[in-house]
Amino acid sequence: MLKSALVLTVTLTVAGCASWPAPSARPVAARLGGERLSVTFSDGQVCHAEVPMTGGAGHFADCTDRGDWQVQIRKRNLLEPLFGAAVSPYGRITVTGPTGRDWVFVTPLPNDVTR
Repeated sequence: MLKSALVLTVTLTVAGCASWPAPSARPVAARLGGERLSVTFSDGQVCHAEVPMTGGAGHFADCTDRGDWQVQIRKRNLLEPLFGAAVSPYGRITVTGPTGRDWVFVTPLPNDVTR
């Protein structure tokens, strides 16, 4: 009886753990330089997309399972002619995950402002 109860407990515990969905990676950082978008996910993967100078929307070129992106450009950075992709335009990046959840990032980052 004790052996049967132990086997049942172990079986139910293993079955219960197997049914928990694995947490999906979420975007934790986004960078826009020139016409290239780079998004870093919580699992370390970095996904990229080519973005027109005026903004746009689409899928990641190298991460088809990570969802979609949308970039709205408010204005181009005045330093872009000198520094190119090293500086970010002023804009908003929205990453929509496979479940429909949105994550929003702004560029340049608020702490990137020169004091």
